[in-house]
Amino acid sequence: MTLSLSPAACRVRAHRLRELLGARGLDGALISARGHVHYFGGHWGGHNTAALLLIETEGPTTLVAPRAPDGGHGADRVDVYTFNRYGTLADDQMGRAAEALGSRLAKLKRLGFDHTMRPEWFRGEAVSILDDVYTLRRRKDEDEVAVIRTAIAATEAGYAAARVALKPGVTEVELFAEIQRAAALHLGEVFSEIGNDFRIGEIAGSPRRRPAEAGEIAVLDLTIPVRGYHSDLCRSFVVGAEPTPRQRQAHARVVEALDFVEATARPGSSCREVFLQAQAMLDGHEGWEFRHHLGHGVGLSPHEAPHLNPEWDDTLEIGDVIAVEPAAYGSELRAGIRLEQMYRLGEAGLEKLSGFGLEL
Repeated sequence: MTLSLSPAACRVRAHRLRELLGARGLDGALISARGHVHYFGGHWGGHNTAALLLIETEGPTTLVAPRAPDGGHGADRVDVYTFNRYGTLADDQMGRAAEALGSRLAKLKRLGFDHTMRPEWFRGEAVSILDDVYTLRRRKDEDEVAVIRTAIAATEAGYAAARVALKPGVTEVELFAEIQRAAALHLGEVFSEIGNDFRIGEIAGSPRRRPAEAGEIAVLDLTIPVRGYHSDLCRSFVVGAEPTPRQRQAHARVVEALDFVEATARPGSSCREVFLQAQAMLDGHEGWEFRHHLGHGVGLSPHEAPHLNPEWDDTLEIGDVIAVEPAAYGSELRAGIRLEQMYRLGEAGLEKLSGFGLEL
């Protein structure tokens, strides 16, 4: 189980950023988004404190954190700021971290930033580099994929618990609690908000105090974050009964659509064309509907490039990590079937990252 990024790989990513900074004539970058501090610096901080990372184009990488990191990190130096007084958290944690960088920031003239920049922190020219960071993030390194696999494994632990708990009479909130408990026990640490869909008899939505009825389908679309990285899987389970013939038929069609994407998606494939081909297999078939995207990239955001969506015109690239989620919905199905798998794209095609069964 991998929870943290490789310090060596973080240094490589910081070097890639330095090359972009140099090409844009920037003296450095101030990294403040929590996930990006982890991505470039290997540090995953606490929920109630902030950390900053200063990557100088012709200088060191400096991590400013509330305490010295316990484990490995990818920074050249670490500065510590005072984050509490006698056990009470100080106000404006990020501002205090920026103050600790004051002398290093003062010598720079043009500075990139990814998320937060205040005038009092830097008197020179500040330039957003968020699009550059998004470009770097798209191709996932091996250490990133390892953390994503950990998030997937926690999600699959949640599905195993859901299969046991999903009986007539269980409420959606009770089911949600069992999923969250299983994921937390698997990870052995706190994680942030779990998404996305926990409704029974409906295709999407937050959990309610509504009891499940036999024969309904629970469409469980789960995203579990691990130190900034996300999983995104969906499984559809019939509550306390054998699937009807129509439910089995719809399930088989959705599996066919998944198999089609697995067999045909390659580097250079048009995401729009992949979507349209899958849509033609699903939407209107036997009167069922497929009325949302086919999938998307997954990483430090639950939805990122590439987009398997007719509203974008992306192209699949080596190193993409994507979620693919074909579906068939209809009232006779008592919600519908959505199945979502995660993949990494290599030269030969898609490598499946998720292994939990698709059975109803």
